Amino acid sequence: DLAAAVSRCRVDAIAFDGIERLFWPVYNVSPGVKVILLNWRTFAEWRKSLNDFAPLLLGEVIIMNTLFSPYAVFPWGALLHVIDPLVGRKIEHLLKSGGPPICQVYDAYTAIWHSLTNFRRICARWASGLADLPEHE
Repeated sequence: DLAAAVSRCRVDAIAFDGIERLFWPVYNVSPGVKVILLNWRTFAEWRKSLNDFAPLLLGEVIIMNTLFSPYAVFPWGALLHVIDPLVGRKIEHLLKSGGPPICQVYDAYTAIWHSLTNFRRICARWASGLADLPEHE
């Protein structure tokens, strides 16, 4: 059940970028939650930004997926489970704490982990129906 999962993870904050359709279900099981809504762009500005960004992102996803697809075939990612405890459990801490945001701290070790997991952990959410990309205001 969603309430138990959110409670078990002890979530302090969630950014719903790309998973907007989860907002109301999570909100409804989070009594007393504080919501910060950032709507700093008009719909027209947001839509233009999406239309400019999406083709570039799609190109990046296709190129990076082609370059990194061997990661999906070979078990290189399993090595991180061995290496992570040896380097202070950096990825484990990142996953458990939710931070620092990957866009702020991106050393080589984090970049390797991100390249191994971003399609499954991030891109899959965009295509799963959780994103809300309305055509009209």
